[in-house]
Amino acid sequence: MFRRSKLHAPVRAWSVVSTEDDNGWRLREIYKGVVWYGKGMRNNGSHFVDLMRFLLGEASDPRLLCEGRAWNGTDPEPDVKARFGGADVHFLAAREECFTIASSN
Repeated sequence: MFRRSKLHAPVRAWSVVSTEDDNGWRLREIYKGVVWYGKGMRNNGSHFVDLMRFLLGEASDPRLLCEGRAWNGTDPEPDVKARFGGADVHFLAAREECFTIASSN
């Protein structure tokens, strides 16, 4: 059975493998995730890369899925798949002008 973890920010993670520790807590293995980011890979996407490295482990096997556009004419917004620890994570670029309500940039 799939369960969806609730994480803050536009990050989604699903888990299926569970074990119980000595206190009866159910621990779940994250094996796949999706990150939606906007305003460029260098500007915002890189922070989600750091978050995935912190939560799941080092990145490996990056693959370009779609080049996308350049936000603000300079910062690329590619769709990318990479492996973090044992989890495949897809980074998908969203057009920030369709979602931003207020911004300090």
